[in-house]
Amino acid sequence: MELRDVVNSNSRLRGCWKQGARAVESTHKKHLRARSCKGSIAIDACLKHQCPQDARWDYGLDVGKHAVFIEIHPASSGEVKRVLAKLKWLKSYCTAHCSGFSRLPKTFHWVASGTVAIRKGSRYAKQLAQHGLHGPVSYLDLG
Repeated sequence: MELRDVVNSNSRLRGCWKQGARAVESTHKKHLRARSCKGSIAIDACLKHQCPQDARWDYGLDVGKHAVFIEIHPASSGEVKRVLAKLKWLKSYCTAHCSGFSRLPKTFHWVASGTVAIRKGSRYAKQLAQHGLHGPVSYLDLG
């Protein structure tokens, strides 16, 4: 199972799949390296009209044998609740509407859109880790 298969199982997402990392906005590309990316989806952009009030997640990338879900967002302690709400929404939406999501090997990453103001080992970092969220980091290298 690959991310593309999961995305194609949902009629709302199917048309938003892009080859390589083309779904990542140019302003966000400076925050990550994804040469090994086979395909990607801009989840937020794709669902903004169907789910306008929801806390939508930014991207999903198909990298190697697993999916990498990335949220590019300011990284301060005041944003932890907002990013966790987006993660909860992503998991809930994909579990309910995307066949195979629960079986998909995946990781979740918070990439800072600016300065990282959350210290490693802090209660906020521990809270993020408890929810399976990596980061925040200033740059994500996916190879």
